[in-house]
Amino acid sequence: MTATLSASRGTLLLPHSVPPCGAPSQTKLPTGVLEEENERMLRPGQQVRVNLAGMQVGSVLFHAAVTDAVGTIVRQVSEDPPKYLVKLLFSFRGVDEAEVPEDRIIAK
Repeated sequence: MTATLSASRGTLLLPHSVPPCGAPSQTKLPTGVLEEENERMLRPGQQVRVNLAGMQVGSVLFHAAVTDAVGTIVRQVSEDPPKYLVKLLFSFRGVDEAEVPEDRIIAK
């Protein structure tokens, strides 16, 4: 299915059907619906920001200030609840990977 984004109106136009006159009709959907779906489609190699505040990984307890750590998705480790192994850009006391719940991950 082909989709076009109209930036000026903030709507996503999708082909719906071909009416009798031959011109395709289009259905408008709010752009946020698809954008939110795309944000949750995390894949290996994707750069992300993760909120590690209050999480314990190995012997490291991340404090409240660690809300925007940069990393890369390695793989999904759990589906229910969704969790991903994230390779962190920086090492925190020797910890450079963390299993992070999907709701703590922001796609870049």
